[in-house]
Amino acid sequence: MHSRAVSATRKTGLTPSGRESAQIRQARISASNFARDSFRVIADDEHEQGTGSKGAVDGMRGRPHGLAMRISVTLGIAGALAFTVEANAVENRPLCDFVQKVLAAKADSFMALRGEARNPAVFHNEVFTGTLLPASGSECTLFIRSKAGSAELPAKYSCTLGSAKTLDAANRVFARDAQDLRACYPKAQFNVMYDGDGKDPADSLDWIVSTDVPGFSLELEMSNGMDLIAQSFGGGSGNPELAITLDVTEN
Repeated sequence: MHSRAVSATRKTGLTPSGRESAQIRQARISASNFARDSFRVIADDEHEQGTGSKGAVDGMRGRPHGLAMRISVTLGIAGALAFTVEANAVENRPLCDFVQKVLAAKADSFMALRGEARNPAVFHNEVFTGTLLPASGSECTLFIRSKAGSAELPAKYSCTLGSAKTLDAANRVFARDAQDLRACYPKAQFNVMYDGDGKDPADSLDWIVSTDVPGFSLELEMSNGMDLIAQSFGGGSGNPELAITLDVTEN
């Protein structure tokens, strides 16, 4: 699959985004609105008691367990609201989190993620089961650094993220994962390649979203190529299955 990767503009110093996502910004706005509305209720309550704005200030000085405590509780709730929604926004990027864990093992060419050798008689101990998985039931493969003739092949960690028989079902996974990667690396130049329109499920389809940055490249692919090959050798029948895969390659 790496031979079909699309080249991308390199940008120096790329790191996962430190900018706030739309969800996080909305969380902060919601917390601010909550605090504002709560202060308004407290002020109205003080006014009904005849204290007014001046009385409210004096009350804070003279009644430490009154208005001051209520404001403190309001701020605490508002802060908790922002923290909870912000945490949920971060947790809602599972693929981004997974990629970060894979990249943490890039220093030794992903060898820390190496499991059992896959068919060593055929692959000469160059292909291994990957031990870090993006989700339960998924499968990963580690391709260690190797040579193909005079060409040197970099280490690559490749995982199957999902599969489906229909384009609509597969594309929901593909689009969600592509969005997750873009949110994780908003400064990266992502490239898109469409090969096939999916109108005929029996036809070949290969869609790729990729980026190439200093140190590593990412390639998200949705393809029915493997199933088409299997069917050509008598393995299965019917519409070929679409598989969504992700390659993390050192460079």
